[in-house]
Amino acid sequence: MVDMVTLNITLPKKIVAYLDRQAEEHYLTRATVARQYLIEEVYEKTVLQARKAGLSIRKISETTGIPYAKVLKILGKTQFDEQAE
Repeated sequence: MVDMVTLNITLPKKIVAYLDRQAEEHYLTRATVARQYLIEEVYEKTVLQARKAGLSIRKISETTGIPYAKVLKILGKTQFDEQAE
């Protein structure tokens, strides 16, 4: 079980309006949409930082706890390995 912490933040109205539209479109709460976006951003930065440090995809998954398939998806989306060549 992952430990959760409550976090209150202040955002610009345009960002909140966007979150509200996404929440309504996907039948989610505003907080759920914001949490998903934040988690995605943290995962992406974590994976790219680990890859820059020379870790293999398997090792990134093992050390960060990010599922292997998610690591692959992030690397594919960002095309990080293609840029490094």
